[in-house]
Amino acid sequence: MFTILGKTYYRILSRAVASILTDRELIIIQDAGRVYKKNNYGGIWNYIPLNKIGTLSLGEKSSDLLVLSIHLPDSVRLEYIFQASAKGELDQLLYQFRELTKVCHI
Repeated sequence: MFTILGKTYYRILSRAVASILTDRELIIIQDAGRVYKKNNYGGIWNYIPLNKIGTLSLGEKSSDLLVLSIHLPDSVRLEYIFQASAKGELDQLLYQFRELTKVCHI
């Protein structure tokens, strides 16, 4: 948020993000952002096979934002921004990922 000439402007720092961990893949769902049709519903679904994920890590982007990094082969890294209030759920996601991949030997 910033103010210029008495007007306050807001910038979206992170789109709505959800994650689903299955026994075969990690699914990341993001709000589609701008939609130019009458229907404002939609999302971007990323399906990432667990056997392609090297590691997952969680870092702090700012005091109120976290970054979930997904490390893939060939030094490819995907990053997703979450609100800091989701830290407990993200820690649980990382723990479950480690447990699942340890059992499956991926």
